[in-house]
Amino acid sequence: MPHGEEYEVAEHSCKVGSGRVGRRSYSDEDVDVVMAAVVAHIRHTRTDYDDRLRNRQSWEDRDDIRHEVGDKIAKIVRQWQGKEDEE
Repeated sequence: MPHGEEYEVAEHSCKVGSGRVGRRSYSDEDVDVVMAAVVAHIRHTRTDYDDRLRNRQSWEDRDDIRHEVGDKIAKIVRQWQGKEDEE
């Protein structure tokens, strides 16, 4: 990820009382927790997820909107891992 964003991800995901991923009990070996925090960061900062959630129609489900931004999130993760060229 771009330099400096790692602090933003850690601070946001571990905010006391937030119920976010970093505040749950996990084993020290559970790397998926870190990836979940990174994915959430990307979802909220690099996609239109929040706007779409705020403006969703009554029939639209949160999980459907998450699914729809999933490809963009996956592409950014691959870029940050050096597995895909950035545009």
